[in-house]
Amino acid sequence: MPDLSPEAQDKVAKLKEEYLISLQERLSILGDCWQQLNSESYDENTLSAFRTGCHKLAGSAGSFGFDEISRVARSLEKICKGLTVESHSRDELVKFLGLGYQKLTDLIREKINR
Repeated sequence: MPDLSPEAQDKVAKLKEEYLISLQERLSILGDCWQQLNSESYDENTLSAFRTGCHKLAGSAGSFGFDEISRVARSLEKICKGLTVESHSRDELVKFLGLGYQKLTDLIREKINR
């Protein structure tokens, strides 16, 4: 942030800190979707909500310089676009998304706990 004034740098730092706090809520929302995808009550709306959450996270994380979180979230979003509840079993959905979701949660928790 060398091109920014000290005041602007402070504002950006505060926004980034607020974003870090919001990551916990974003992780919770994705976690709720993930639990549903792992249950017998999963449906297309749950998969869509998970995809949307990943999409939003990919964009916002990238805006705040959390490039790895953004990359993993974008990858999960792309995987979700190719999946449907009708054409894939719950076990297949979990298999396709599981490692990426775990990586995403680990990255977010690492940033939150710093």
